[in-house]
Amino acid sequence: MKDYDSITKKIVERDSSSQIPLFKGEKIVNMPGLDKVKEAETDEEATMDIWDSWPVQDPETGYVQNWNGYQLAVAMMGIPHKSDSHLYLLYNKYGDNNFANWKVAGSIFGYNNDPKTGQWSGSAMLNADGSIQLFYANVLAQESNNQRVATITVNIGENADGVYIKSTENDHILFIGDCTVYQNYEQWKNSENRGANNPQMRDGHVLQGQ
Repeated sequence: MKDYDSITKKIVERDSSSQIPLFKGEKIVNMPGLDKVKEAETDEEATMDIWDSWPVQDPETGYVQNWNGYQLAVAMMGIPHKSDSHLYLLYNKYGDNNFANWKVAGSIFGYNNDPKTGQWSGSAMLNADGSIQLFYANVLAQESNNQRVATITVNIGENADGVYIKSTENDHILFIGDCTVYQNYEQWKNSENRGANNPQMRDGHVLQGQ
């Protein structure tokens, strides 16, 4: 908590080591690729916002990986001003830094998703066969905040229109808390300090050792 206090103090005082850039909200323009996206819950086209995003990267070097000449990213997206958070695959030509050229390959977990469920931030890497191994936070019920670290394999392909999701497989929970070192959801749910003692089982990041 002392570390949190010192970090907050630096941000409030606009310390140069942690200064947040100033910007004007009305000047921000949405990425063109987000204007007409097939939405994961309604299965209908909508204008989307990105919450969090992360590249598909090499777990040893940290560099963005090159898949058939494309750079890939996973993004938690949803309809603005709605409790809507599902994961989508984005792509662009490798090395292209123009945000206007990013496109959406689709919803990783398909469509007609239950609004009470969601997928939150994580990390992703390429497997030897060219598929994506995605690590993410599986949210069972957003109102009660039941989060579990999970993984899924995403098989992708390429055609004249660009990158697309062929299929997914092996979606499963990796960790829910061991009840001793890291509490699980049931312990949090039944604790007297429930309001402040949130498990926050999220944002898993893959590491690969030498």
